[in-house]
Amino acid sequence: MCPLPRRAFHIKSHASTWKTWAETGPYADRVGELLEKAKKHAIFLGWQIDSRYPFTGPDGKSERFKEKLERLCRQNPDFQVYFLLWDHATFYTVEREKFQRRLWSRIHQHVHFVFDPRHPFGASHHEKLVLIDGETAFCGGIDLCDYRRDYPEHTWSDSRRSLDGKHERHGPYHDRAVEVQGDIVRSLYQHAESRWKRASSLPFPTPPAATQDSGLTVYLSRTASYPKSLRERIRNRLTRKINRRPSLVRENERLTLALIRLAKNRLIIEGQYFWSKRITRALVRKIHAQKGRPFEVVVILTDLTRLRALTRQMTSHGYQLLTQVEAACSIAGIRLLVGHPIVRAPPPEKSHREKAVYVHSKLLIVDDRFISIGSTNLAARAFRVDSEVNLTWEAVHPTERPQVAAFADDVLQHWGLSAGATIESQNSHAILKAVTPSHALKSWILTHPFLSAFPWKFFFDPEETWAKSFKSWLKARRSGIR
Repeated sequence: MCPLPRRAFHIKSHASTWKTWAETGPYADRVGELLEKAKKHAIFLGWQIDSRYPFTGPDGKSERFKEKLERLCRQNPDFQVYFLLWDHATFYTVEREKFQRRLWSRIHQHVHFVFDPRHPFGASHHEKLVLIDGETAFCGGIDLCDYRRDYPEHTWSDSRRSLDGKHERHGPYHDRAVEVQGDIVRSLYQHAESRWKRASSLPFPTPPAATQDSGLTVYLSRTASYPKSLRERIRNRLTRKINRRPSLVRENERLTLALIRLAKNRLIIEGQYFWSKRITRALVRKIHAQKGRPFEVVVILTDLTRLRALTRQMTSHGYQLLTQVEAACSIAGIRLLVGHPIVRAPPPEKSHREKAVYVHSKLLIVDDRFISIGSTNLAARAFRVDSEVNLTWEAVHPTERPQVAAFADDVLQHWGLSAGATIESQNSHAILKAVTPSHALKSWILTHPFLSAFPWKFFFDPEETWAKSFKSWLKARRSGIR
């Protein structure tokens, strides 16, 4: 019997292997290794890509992404490469590689690069998938681009955090992805094919044949908002099928809500943002329901106060939601740890200096039963606006549960935490700096009174697409006038 509601996933399938990767450096090394062995094709779906990304060549020397693909296409005339990337807003042009379409199309005739513009206004193609030869698939939060490269050590300074390997371009960075094989790969291919055909008429590889292999139970969940074309709107009008709301796939939101409801002993959340009001309410309900029982909640987030980006202004909103969780835990007597990862300066440096680790992973662990990894942040836009993909492993057999528990302990130990959600070691390269949400919120409001009162959520984390929000507001105004 499936414990998840049917609308919480697109397909329930099986995987013969499930291997998690922490940090972009080891992940890229693994992708590069499989590319060297690839015979048919490689498919990349992502939010951002960079042709200068460094890989290790067969001779052990560094080579750029575009150089690797050009060499592989020359060596194997049957090898094809497909890229489906977000047709990003002008706002992001500054931080991306210039003239991408022209650059990728000139690498080789077997390299096919397509921008995905089929999104409502304000939405983005945010999913990250890599599919190789129909045998292996990667899903997570990792993009092969600038300002993302790091290694599990999260050292104070690392020249590898750059495209040229000479001078560090950014600070410590944390991300996760999962590598799977088996029948779930076919499901991911079908998803990638549907997205490709919406954006391009170019041929796409045929999904691998279905297999009857058994293995780990894995769920594929999506988020997507499909705007109707002008032709569809006219046809709906002529046939009197008036439905102005775009087709909306909210499987990831329902998945997250279901996983919180199923939790019995422990919830571990590792993410970039904590902005969703619905997730907060579900978490508060779960905490109250667990009153008097052994239960713990660990929340590992990016410290937005240290960012230079505009998303820094969402600090107040995130702390307001976490304050509600904190209050519920205080009433119910539940253990709660909220923290931001940091790296302390090595001995030659001043001991009080520290760098924040930018957390970009999207991970949810429920007891010793579920692991969910993908591209979905705990934010309204990730649940209702952008395109997202998550994979969730359910430990069905008793022999699988120790593996999930071991992975959960590894996640905690990565940040110097013990199984009881306490900081146990100050000698780790990266540790978790505990935060009291209510105190942090007061401090932020005192230092940023005007910015805290501004409604940033409408811009950064809309509950629906901007065009839909404006239409709803305009309709309400007209109704009020009448």
